[in-house]
Amino acid sequence: MLVSWSFSAQNNLLVLDGAYIVLDGGTAANSMYVVIDEPSDQGIVRLSGGHVHSENQYHYIKWLNTNGAGNYLFPFGVNAADYIPFTFGKTSGGVNDILVSTWTTNQANLPYPNATNVGAVTSMTGTADAIQRAIDRFWDIQSPAPVTSDLTFSYRGIENTTMNPTGQIFAQHWNGAAWDSQVGPGTPGVVAGVGTSGIVAGQTTFSPWVLTICDTTSGVDTVAICQNDSVFVGGAFQTATGTYVDTLYNANYMGCDSILRTTVIIHPTPLYNANLGICFGDSALLGGDYQTSPGVYIDTLFNASYLGCDSIIHTTLSVKPSIVTTTTTTNDSVCPNEATIIYTTPSLGNGGPYTYQWSNGSADSSTTVSPSVTATYTVVINDGCSTPITDSITIYVRPIPDVNFTANKFEACEEPITTIEFYNTTGSSSYSASWYFSDGTILNGDTVSHSFLTAGTYDVTLTVTTSPQTGFCNNSHTEIAYITIRPNPIADFIITENPLTMLNPTTSFTDLSYYNIINWAWDIGGMDSMFIPNFNYIFPTDTGTYPIYLTVTDDNGCQHTTVQELIVKGDMGLYVPNAFTPDFDNLNEGFAPNGFGILEEGYEFTIFNRWGELIFISDVKFEPWDGTYQGVMVQNGVYVWKLNFKDFNGEKHSAIGVVNVIY
Repeated sequence: MLVSWSFSAQNNLLVLDGAYIVLDGGTAANSMYVVIDEPSDQGIVRLSGGHVHSENQYHYIKWLNTNGAGNYLFPFGVNAADYIPFTFGKTSGGVNDILVSTWTTNQANLPYPNATNVGAVTSMTGTADAIQRAIDRFWDIQSPAPVTSDLTFSYRGIENTTMNPTGQIFAQHWNGAAWDSQVGPGTPGVVAGVGTSGIVAGQTTFSPWVLTICDTTSGVDTVAICQNDSVFVGGAFQTATGTYVDTLYNANYMGCDSILRTTVIIHPTPLYNANLGICFGDSALLGGDYQTSPGVYIDTLFNASYLGCDSIIHTTLSVKPSIVTTTTTTNDSVCPNEATIIYTTPSLGNGGPYTYQWSNGSADSSTTVSPSVTATYTVVINDGCSTPITDSITIYVRPIPDVNFTANKFEACEEPITTIEFYNTTGSSSYSASWYFSDGTILNGDTVSHSFLTAGTYDVTLTVTTSPQTGFCNNSHTEIAYITIRPNPIADFIITENPLTMLNPTTSFTDLSYYNIINWAWDIGGMDSMFIPNFNYIFPTDTGTYPIYLTVTDDNGCQHTTVQELIVKGDMGLYVPNAFTPDFDNLNEGFAPNGFGILEEGYEFTIFNRWGELIFISDVKFEPWDGTYQGVMVQNGVYVWKLNFKDFNGEKHSAIGVVNVIY
């Protein structure tokens, strides 16, 4: 705060002599004050200039203990040129504290002041409406004790309003809920320098105040008169179209002027052209009489318009002819239950709208029908004016084939797979045939062949289509469970003994087949046949593998064959003596093994002396040793033999033993 002052008298607390005081930093919570503690209205004296620069609601000059009546001058200013004092002209006695602040926005009322605790100042709604109506300056005047005062405000011209800135300026007070009405004598506004408003006398309520322009009112009106009439506006009787201005001086509630702009409209005598249609045989009141013939008729209606002007009507009368219609269809020849659309197209009469009533109940201009036999459909057409007319159309239904079919057989076994032929027996009306089998197969043709791969019952459907000349109509026939595929029986058996041997060639066969078996056919290795379910059988005493086939037949004639192999193995026996006498007496002269079931192949018989020397070897089955070695008879004693051989089953064997040579 910059201050230049002097104390020239006891009752002068603040003397401004060209200096200025700046208040800055105040907030709603912590306001800034210049305090004048001097009860006299001479507590502040301004000599050659100077001011208190207060541009915030919370920067106050606080004058304490004002005592008695007097003009308490609050020397606010923005700069040296813009000195805008506020005068609190106290007219009542008593001691009061008076606080005053004033502020403006950076731009004329845009935006509204931010530093305010008064909603109306921040929003500037209502009568004191912002830039158009209110000067961009606000005063916060407070007096804790009751007081009566005359107020004089100052403002800068650049803070004036945008609407009628040189009009009468009044003051308005915020009562806490709304802006009060304008008060004051009204002072012409200025747009440059400094302007004042006041004295606003006898005020007892304070807090926020604003300055607003006088609420000059204006109005707009429109007057319509008939041709050759007149109306008094713009200071004279007017007979021509135009806008006329009347000023009503001091006419509104604030004593401001009211301006009325009146637009005069001249209505010529109305001339109307009308068209009227009547049904044949009806009449209409035109040209002063009931008319039944086409023509143009004129009627004058006196004082008939809403202004009381005359009206002239030229009516062209037309007489409606009878209704005519054309009824067609998308297809007048259909297959049974095939849909077709019937249309009727009316004209003349009164031009519609027309109503329709079809014989099938439809009420539209078209109807969809699906006849099963040839049928005629009628429609009644009405326009609410002419006599209703009736029209009709016939839809012809083409014949459909009577579908029939047969097959070369109706039952078969699942195996072997059987091909069944199917025959279309519909007759000459058949043009094309399509078969559907319930196993999902589709075939085309009059005669088709099909094999069903699994057991079950199958439906057969034949769809027959007629020729193009007869409309491609089709019909279907289905036979339920038409074909039956029987499951085959299951052939099975067991062989009690398998494999057999040459010494034990007998076994038994037991049937295990199912279901509903009525016949058994056995093939015993191609050697024999049996036709009973169970039996015993003796095989030849020879080795070999024998295929055993069983074919069973069930009560539906379906068969199944199974096969098992039966094996007959060869038996083997071996005999080797433990001594022989090669003494030329023709008794027991040779030594050799003997037996049965031994093959020539793989046969080897060897003899060794006591020193392990090989003295005899033979690959001829059962060839004897004569007791010699290299042509000389061996000595009496024990000799070792070894035999390698195969039996009839191909199994290898080895045997070792000793033999005594005795002379």
